[in-house]
Amino acid sequence: MRPLVYWSALLSGVVLLGSGSALAQRDASGIWLQMFNVPLNPDTMLVLTDGTIAVDDYGTGNWWRLVPDKHGNYLDGTWVSMGTMPVETTGTCPTAAGGTNANGCPYAPYDYASVVLPDGRLIVTGGEYTYDDAGTAYGTETTQGAVWDWHTNAWTVLTPPSGWNSIGDADSVVLANGQYLLARNRVSRGTTPGQLAIMTPTSSLTWTNLTPPGKADSNSEENWVLLPDGTIWTVDIASEPGSERYIPPYLDNSTNGEWISAGAEPASIGVTAYKGGSEDGANVLLTNGNVFAISGNPDTGINAIYTPPTTLMGEGTWTAAPNYPNIGGILNDCDGPASLLPNGNVFFTGSAGCYDIPSYYFEYQPQPGLFGWDPSGSDTDQSTSLSQVVSPYDPVAGETVGSQISSFYSRFVVLPDGSMLYSWDDGLETYIFKPTGHPDPRWAPKVTSFPRQVSPGKTYEVSGTQFNGLSGSGYYGDDEANASNYPLVRFTNFFTGDVQYGRTHDHSTMAVATGRQVVSTYVDVPTNLEPGPSLMQVVANGIASDPVIVSNDSCQGDPQFCGRGGPGSQGGRGGQGGLGQSNNHR
Repeated sequence: MRPLVYWSALLSGVVLLGSGSALAQRDASGIWLQMFNVPLNPDTMLVLTDGTIAVDDYGTGNWWRLVPDKHGNYLDGTWVSMGTMPVETTGTCPTAAGGTNANGCPYAPYDYASVVLPDGRLIVTGGEYTYDDAGTAYGTETTQGAVWDWHTNAWTVLTPPSGWNSIGDADSVVLANGQYLLARNRVSRGTTPGQLAIMTPTSSLTWTNLTPPGKADSNSEENWVLLPDGTIWTVDIASEPGSERYIPPYLDNSTNGEWISAGAEPASIGVTAYKGGSEDGANVLLTNGNVFAISGNPDTGINAIYTPPTTLMGEGTWTAAPNYPNIGGILNDCDGPASLLPNGNVFFTGSAGCYDIPSYYFEYQPQPGLFGWDPSGSDTDQSTSLSQVVSPYDPVAGETVGSQISSFYSRFVVLPDGSMLYSWDDGLETYIFKPTGHPDPRWAPKVTSFPRQVSPGKTYEVSGTQFNGLSGSGYYGDDEANASNYPLVRFTNFFTGDVQYGRTHDHSTMAVATGRQVVSTYVDVPTNLEPGPSLMQVVANGIASDPVIVSNDSCQGDPQFCGRGGPGSQGGRGGQGGLGQSNNHR
């Protein structure tokens, strides 16, 4: 939760001054490149299963997709409208001025729950603030919701769980079995347990309310992390220094599931009360299965590592992690973002005090070296490091982006090519961050079963290992979730080098770090797939598999490709590349 007065004051200071010259900012961690011709103010960003990026236009209810260019690059990609979330016309809507809007309630939320379902649909639920027809924000903790369906490129109203009068800035996650779990926030900020609801993604999208025992406090302002064992881990914001894990019903064969203790933090990581709010930092699942818990507490700036237990009902253990540096005060990621990069490092932000300016950028490196952590756990060097990352430069303002914002304003997501899309939700500047290093090959998906020949527009099953990545990758406070633990399928034409993505759906699992377990997904081959052989790769969390060769069995009106042979069973293999791409993508 952020104070609306503070938030609105910053909004009033944003002025569009016109375009300027981009300056690339570079340091040892990577390079920033500014994007141009961005037709929106990017807010929440999620990876869709066709390799495009869904981006919320801040405070408008409009969404756009960023489509990569024919080389698979996003810097020069194309923006395509996803439409506007629906107006709920069942009644009048309160306005910021205290009156009513007779045209119903437009759904233009800020700070909400968001996920991509296993079938590829995008769900947005709740909102701490929404906007009225005049574009004025007001606090509603709305129960509104919407679903975007790729079949129709349109939004429909999502009915809230029965009996809920608030959702607001809610915790949410897709469980390993594909069910969507949502928290009811704002019921209480204290020790009264919050309510949950679960949805099995069918055409009806109906909810079942859950009342799991064991919760030490409410769900409000907590950050959820899906662990490799299928449980959900969180810090207890209103009952610190405690932490808990939620055991879903399908794991303990119960009706509601249950909460159990995950042990005490080494020091307070979240903040129970600060400037009228209670906040958590982002918590990130690392490649070794541990959680990097980032401080949301402006009084401590202490980060920590949580190691999950080896048994379903175990507690787990805590150890120290490198703390924030003191830069003009104790830094923290109070209700802010973080992402696991393909090189195994965690990219995150920090400010001195909740909601305060300026902010800074950091990378947490679990273990110095080329690859980072060994996912097998056999590495013995447990050393870690925390380094500051240069801020992107805003040529219009003539200063860095970090000097203008608090950490919670940042939004970013790891792209399928291994770079990172970055913006800030009140700003007009959007950037691509290209990190240095590359992923450990052991983290990559591996394709074991696939069609040797494909037809444009047809659907095929692809199987293999590690299709869902090792982490959710994207995390943010208690809301704005943008996990990407699902497989994408990329085709690179062997002769032209052009890149196209199929659309994946109905994955066999939504778990993380599935190891040697064989999993699968279905892919719709692009209707305009270029003729001839292609290198096909499965991508998860920005890390690509080694390519396999598939042939387009249609001439698509170009006889020169009919019967044309491929490059051989092993030819054309491109490897991982610097950003998890095949070298053939460039």
